[in-house]
Amino acid sequence: MIDITREIKVFLGDNRGRFPFCNCLMIDDEIKAVIDTGAGMPFTTAGFNPDVVLLSHYHPDHTRDAAALSRPLYCHPADIPPLEKEEVLLEYTSFEELGGEQARLILDFLKYRPLAVAGGFADGDLLDLGRTRLRVLHTPGHSPGHCCFFEEREGILFSADIDLTSFGPWYGHNSCDLDAFEASIKRVMELKPAVIISGHADPIREGREEALRAYLEKIAERDRVLLDFLREPATLDQVTDQRFMYGKHPEPVFLYRHFERKMVKQHLDRLYTRGQVQVGKGVYRRLGKGRSFFKRGKIKQDCPPLCRNSITGG
Repeated sequence: MIDITREIKVFLGDNRGRFPFCNCLMIDDEIKAVIDTGAGMPFTTAGFNPDVVLLSHYHPDHTRDAAALSRPLYCHPADIPPLEKEEVLLEYTSFEELGGEQARLILDFLKYRPLAVAGGFADGDLLDLGRTRLRVLHTPGHSPGHCCFFEEREGILFSADIDLTSFGPWYGHNSCDLDAFEASIKRVMELKPAVIISGHADPIREGREEALRAYLEKIAERDRVLLDFLREPATLDQVTDQRFMYGKHPEPVFLYRHFERKMVKQHLDRLYTRGQVQVGKGVYRRLGKGRSFFKRGKIKQDCPPLCRNSITGG
């Protein structure tokens, strides 16, 4: 556990907060609160008994163990449906496309259980917990209702899954929105927080602006690599097979490939809308001429800490 202020502490999740766990924020104030509940053993053994639970978004790695707390849960309204109903979660995540057996395997691994949500919060709301007052920032993209929480007096930001990992932004579900994610990162950059606490990385006090710029640049880098590859026509499956996003697909390969395909499709749809690629009969090709940005091949990166040797889905 890391002390940020006298009232605010960070629970670093099991496996240093890597999926299927996350870092959680504990506020020990007049109203005791916890933001996200997926830290695993460090959280469940800490003995902290919050009055309320605030969820940054619906993804199961951030909500595991929430039911065991038996405390009122609050989340942005856009993410309440998949929290409460399994069939909606399957639709939002796209797990339903994998088939019943594989979908059940994933849900069991994530320990997903439907949750009863007591209420919601909206962009701009000020959550008054005593000395600690948190401004809600609706930052969609990673999920429709994804929110960050900003303690304005000392500039402390809990950025949840604007997570500043080396992998970069993750948008491999049906409910993700690449353009919205990009805009949300830019909004966080404008805040110029003094401390950034994310769901899957250590707190950042130094080099915050550089970390945010590098994180945002991953999206543009992926656009450039895909455009370069599409100098020759290719189908969605052929692009997916290049593993531009992950570099490699560890076990279970079927799930990583599924996420890869979803993320690639988001880029291709956006590049098509921008008039940078054309598509016909399922075949994509870059429009126009220009020099190559990269040697033909994958983005040079290791499988990110979030996914290494585990199922991912952020």
